[in-house]
Amino acid sequence: MATFMENLLKKALDFPRDEVLGIERAHRALVAKPNNNSQAKPRSIVVKFASYRTKEEILRRAWQKKEVFCDDERFFVDHDFPTEVIKRRNEYGEAKKVLKENRIKFQTPYPAKMRVFFNDGTRLYQNATEATRDLASRGFAVGLVKPTVTPDQQEIQLLSNWRAVRGRRAGSGGQQDAVRDDAQQLEDPRARLMKHLQSFRRNTDTEN
Repeated sequence: MATFMENLLKKALDFPRDEVLGIERAHRALVAKPNNNSQAKPRSIVVKFASYRTKEEILRRAWQKKEVFCDDERFFVDHDFPTEVIKRRNEYGEAKKVLKENRIKFQTPYPAKMRVFFNDGTRLYQNATEATRDLASRGFAVGLVKPTVTPDQQEIQLLSNWRAVRGRRAGSGGQQDAVRDDAQQLEDPRARLMKHLQSFRRNTDTEN
């Protein structure tokens, strides 16, 4: 696979034949193999380069060409992002479509931001919700993207609700203490879990 990718990238991206790309390893992505359906996309190939500069040069050439082919079949070259980052970056699809239609230059810095070069200045958005809201306020016909709730945020919300219920059972004073405790630890769900675990262990030792 490493030899195949070396030859493919040299040919598709116009590298000299004697250029050494320094591919340390290459393998198929660790996902289910597509079925025999001709419409199914093949698995991605993950490539690790010995040099960061070589990787950046390959990405630069691929992005400059915009369309890269192998035996008349188009393929895409991009960073190997974590699943959560890919999901957040894909949320900019609506904003990208509108910006391309209006020929407005933009970039998507890592991990999942968007920098847009408007005539009146440059804006850096932290997420797709912020980007689409601002585009809509500027008069662009864009669908608004709802805020994404991360697993940590879901965990915090569940723990907060659980603590509030326990407080109500203990009386009004207990409820106030629970709410106050939630407000202090909302930013650190791991600390909350450790506290619950320690409380459980103490209760278990008392019963035994």
